[in-house]
Amino acid sequence: MTINFKRFFLIICCLLAFGLTACAPFLHWYRARAALDDSSQSTAYYHYMMAQIHLTNRESGSALVHLKAAVEADPRSSYLETELARLFLRDNNVPEALIHARLAVVKNPDDAQGRLLVASLLSALKRNTEAVSEYESILARQADHEEALLYLGTMYAELGRFDEAEQAFKRLVQVRPGSYLAHYYLGRIALEKKDYPSAESSYRKAIEINPEFSAALSDLATTYELQQKYESAEQVYKQLILMNSAGQNTKVRLGRLYLQTKRPEMAKKIFEEIVAGVARPEKARIQIGLIYSEQKRYDEAIEEFRLALAESPDNDRVRFYLAATYEEKKDYERAVSEFLLIKPDSDLYVDARLHLAYLLSELGRTDQAVDLTREALSHAPDKPGLYVSLAALYESKEKYGEAKRALEEGLKIDRKHVELNFRLGVVLDKLNDKEGVIRQMKLVMQMDQDHYNALNYLAYTWAEQGRELEEALKLAHKALKLKPDSGAITDTVAWCYYKLGDYVQAVKYLELARKLEEKDPTITEHLGDAYAKLGQYAKALEAYLKARDLGPQNKTELEAKIEEVRKHIK
Repeated sequence: MTINFKRFFLIICCLLAFGLTACAPFLHWYRARAALDDSSQSTAYYHYMMAQIHLTNRESGSALVHLKAAVEADPRSSYLETELARLFLRDNNVPEALIHARLAVVKNPDDAQGRLLVASLLSALKRNTEAVSEYESILARQADHEEALLYLGTMYAELGRFDEAEQAFKRLVQVRPGSYLAHYYLGRIALEKKDYPSAESSYRKAIEINPEFSAALSDLATTYELQQKYESAEQVYKQLILMNSAGQNTKVRLGRLYLQTKRPEMAKKIFEEIVAGVARPEKARIQIGLIYSEQKRYDEAIEEFRLALAESPDNDRVRFYLAATYEEKKDYERAVSEFLLIKPDSDLYVDARLHLAYLLSELGRTDQAVDLTREALSHAPDKPGLYVSLAALYESKEKYGEAKRALEEGLKIDRKHVELNFRLGVVLDKLNDKEGVIRQMKLVMQMDQDHYNALNYLAYTWAEQGRELEEALKLAHKALKLKPDSGAITDTVAWCYYKLGDYVQAVKYLELARKLEEKDPTITEHLGDAYAKLGQYAKALEAYLKARDLGPQNKTELEAKIEEVRKHIK
């Protein structure tokens, strides 16, 4: 064994010159390579230590040159490959870092730290499935590896594989009962599964191990709120505030809690503390205003937004929130005046115009709404939502041809826009183009197989035509499963059964549909039809009369049905 003492002496002098902090990597390298058996390793030593010196001076470019030279001199070293990977990572070159981290693992397959680095780099590149494989490889070699269990559990949770995540964290608890992070993540998984008692228990264990673990305390408060244990949640928020570890956000949440529990004066007091304690109060006022609006306390929300505007008059986002709050309050005129103040150069201009179109339509000023929407399109012709809004305005005036042209204009920009395609199907229905309706609804379902409105529309269209009834029933049931509280979809299921001749099932679903939509004349008329088919003429007459009171579209046909069932009643 031959050592280049001159070079070795130079390294030691450099280490002494730059302080003992540089000795740590040297010692690590020395332990990693127990002996120098040739001049190549001596050269690797030299370049490695020079790289450390350059890193101390924040000269990453020079450090990279020396580390590459070290790897070239000692190509067997997994440690040097790992260091090279870390240096690339330090310079945010994740793909190159991954190449060298993988090379390190190839050189030493049992290097758990190397595999952890590979997994973290894969995760950074959003290659989560590959990252999971790396963590599993570590655990296959060392079943109780704590870091691998922790990271694997979090990765499973991120992928939505909650049962596997739960098993990983439970294993970690067995390996290390004092792992407050394992208990914390078990709490988060239980919360995701809406198992609130288990979530509460896990969070409490995490806090017992680490009493100042603010993330666990915060999630515990959320768990209490979800269980409507408001007093317990309040105590946790107060504890966090005393710890001063969660900032103003905890006070905001406590203020919201006071509003939920009908203590507006206490909420107002804490909100005033928040505003007084920040350098830019308009931001706090915006957050507070949104909370008031969420709680439907519109007057307080408006006051906060106006105060925020007084401090920042050109803030169009606050203006938008103010206008939207007036809209929620149904003070449409004021909402219109505020939305009109949002200028074309604002990012919120298009959204403001969409709101304006709706509001002006509600106020009966449809022509003005059309003009404003067209104006918005001249500024943002690539916004599909504006074409949907324009078509809806034309529909409201029964100008279905113009509505169709507006939707087709939007589809030239985005052929795969789901809502544009769906609305075109609806307009084609009003133009009595049934084949066009079927084509459009099938197209929507290809783009979004769970679009319950398209499923329902196609099912009802087929049922009305008396065709594809079995398939129509399947579509209607799928739509109902996606939207179980919809009276219209429940009616479609019933109407499919009616057309199939299963009047008992039709009545069952129609009675449910009428409970969901008591003021819908079509559903009530359909119920009358089903009763009549079962020979329950008194019930049929009652349903028909109710439908007539509700204002049906085809009064003449309904009157004929009323006269017919009266013939059967003695």
